[in-house]
Amino acid sequence: MTSPVRFKINDLLEVRLENDNTVIYVAGECFVICKKLLLNISVEEVEDYDEIDSIDDVVEILKWDAETGQKGVK
Repeated sequence: MTSPVRFKINDLLEVRLENDNTVIYVAGECFVICKKLLLNISVEEVEDYDEIDSIDDVVEILKWDAETGQKGVK
């Protein structure tokens, strides 16, 4: 196994290439971010989502919470 490729941006921020994936580290801790989001949208409702530009927009619109998930979805 080879050592990860590291690029130190500043004292707090570093990126590493680990197993062909770019991983961000902040203050030495792996920074986990939401990279993908899967939405199940019916054809009839697709226009309701035209204004979504980011995952943050989805979180706000669907009232999604990291602790409880999406409101109304079990």
